[in-house]
Amino acid sequence: MTAYAREHADEFYEMAAQNGRAEARKFGKSAERERKQIETRIAQIDNTIRCLYEDRVVGRITPERYDSLAAGYETEQTELREKLAQLDRKIAGLDLQEQYIRKFIEQAREYIEMPRLTAELLRVFIRRIEVFEKPEKYSRTCGNTIIIHYTFECDKAFIAVGT
Repeated sequence: MTAYAREHADEFYEMAAQNGRAEARKFGKSAERERKQIETRIAQIDNTIRCLYEDRVVGRITPERYDSLAAGYETEQTELREKLAQLDRKIAGLDLQEQYIRKFIEQAREYIEMPRLTAELLRVFIRRIEVFEKPEKYSRTCGNTIIIHYTFECDKAFIAVGT
């Protein structure tokens, strides 16, 4: 992959950018839908707390019951606001994707000769590696499935099966 990125940097960048844009559009639609749902629920909770307070003031519910209900709604609202902040951070992260692609190409050019795999190379190019259990336990001939997640998104995931 690094050889391809070095030798065909423009094509590689376009492929990665195109994939990134498609992923960004897909994520953007679902994120916007989720954002609207969260904001609607936050507004509903505000209204509910307001109604609870009015019920407490006129004596329809006890102060203890109000405290209990309001605390639950406020906890839910706090969790929703944190979820909304996380969603905003993910959306902002999509803007950085192009920078990551350019950085990957620069690093691929930097590592022209890779005589051996080092920890530094792994940190530069690989986000994580997933190793799954063998489909047949205790088999000496059945290999493990391994999925390599690179530091950027590409069209093809590299899946290796070995022993």
